[in-house]
Amino acid sequence: GDTIPTYGNFIGGGAYNIDNIGHEINNFLNVNGKVYGYFQPNMNGATIDLAKIEHGVEGDKIDKVLLIWIATDPVYGGQVIVGWHSNATIYRTIKKLKVSKGLSSRYFYTSANYKDAVLLPTNRRKFKLGNPNSRNKKGVPGQSNTFYILDQKGNDKCNTAEESAWIK
Repeated sequence: GDTIPTYGNFIGGGAYNIDNIGHEINNFLNVNGKVYGYFQPNMNGATIDLAKIEHGVEGDKIDKVLLIWIATDPVYGGQVIVGWHSNATIYRTIKKLKVSKGLSSRYFYTSANYKDAVLLPTNRRKFKLGNPNSRNKKGVPGQSNTFYILDQKGNDKCNTAEESAWIK
């Protein structure tokens, strides 16, 4: 319809969410058969390091990416998978939609076909990121909730089986 969906309690985002709604609210909204995703690429900048997704990539976007969405579990804490976009396009810089009807935000870094988007029901969001048996923070998303599989040189970011177990 023409109404903007409303959502319950927001977890994460800090004080920003007291008076504002993040651009992420539309990550799974069907906009003419497409979904447009937003996340904060890092704590200091507004560009996505595409080489950390596909080593040696040139240009301003990458196609056919499996993009996994994560969020804080409001009951048990930690980060869980909430959904994904398969065959997504990831853009190096932020984009703005030309259409705005029904959207609370028009900014995005990713796009995919709506049919390739899966948002898990709340009761199915059980896959925690990282190794539950370790306090080792290496190999898990940081404060911005962004995680790249590769480092800037194209090497696997996780060096041990324990660090990468959740990825497999």
